[in-house]
Amino acid sequence: MKYRWGLFVWVALILFCHSLFAQGQKQRQPSLAELKTMPGRTVAESHRATPETPMKLKGYRVEKLAFPPMSARVEGATVQVSEVWRITTFFDKPLTVRNAAFSVVLDGKWCGFLAESPDLLSAHAICFNSSLVREGAALGVTYRGVHIKSPQEPSALTGPVAGADAALEAQGEAIHYFSAKISLRR
Repeated sequence: MKYRWGLFVWVALILFCHSLFAQGQKQRQPSLAELKTMPGRTVAESHRATPETPMKLKGYRVEKLAFPPMSARVEGATVQVSEVWRITTFFDKPLTVRNAAFSVVLDGKWCGFLAESPDLLSAHAICFNSSLVREGAALGVTYRGVHIKSPQEPSALTGPVAGADAALEAQGEAIHYFSAKISLRR
């Protein structure tokens, strides 16, 4: 009888812990690293045979990532987002890595920090601001300085992409725009 009671307690404890773990997994938000590798649906892309701009910009791809709503800071406010954009830019020759932040810009507004690929022929960023990814938006890249202002309230995601407000500094490196505007696929 003692054996059965002990077994019952252990089984109940295991089931309770499993249910807590499962709830925690459902509520866990993806990290930035997970967002960068998550499968996405390509909604816009353009590639040129001849590179453009002094940075030798050759093309871009915009992918829409969808998952359960999560909290992120967008333009100074904490909002629920259910779609996130992964923007990849392509270059004709390897990038020269600098000690300044490399950013993607849509219509003159900062969208996210670009992370260079190991071969330096592409870079990608995660953008939480859906209002920037729209039909006809001009996509550019820059090493222009970015002013980060810490949030007043904690954000669900940490780091400069989602956890702070960012604005491009007025002076500094030029923004190199790709000639093909974003054309969203339906």
